[in-house]
Amino acid sequence: MWSRTASELRPALCQRSYSTINPFKAVIADFQIVPMGVGQSVSHYVAACEKVLRKHKLNPKLHAYGTNVEGEWESVLAALKECHTVLHEMGAPRVNTAVKIGTRTDKSYTMADKIEAVTTKM
Repeated sequence: MWSRTASELRPALCQRSYSTINPFKAVIADFQIVPMGVGQSVSHYVAACEKVLRKHKLNPKLHAYGTNVEGEWESVLAALKECHTVLHEMGAPRVNTAVKIGTRTDKSYTMADKIEAVTTKM
């Protein structure tokens, strides 16, 4: 049937260890955390989560529909987990989070780098 194995068909990049390509010095994440069942106003819940993000030193940037953070994988995920814990402790029976995470293998980058790359072209 097939004369070559699946590993032989993969590009060389896929055969390398991902941890040697990208040590995850910088992971950029955008997330929206929503406490459910707590009424219309959630600003004090958002503020509590922002404190968690600052404690984890993730350089949080609050925007109208969420927050951007940057840091190592483990730090970002630990902070999101702690945000859930804090919001539940504040009385939220449910907490939903939508997350987008970006990583790069070709160079290190920050949120400021991404913004500057666009603003210099305007």
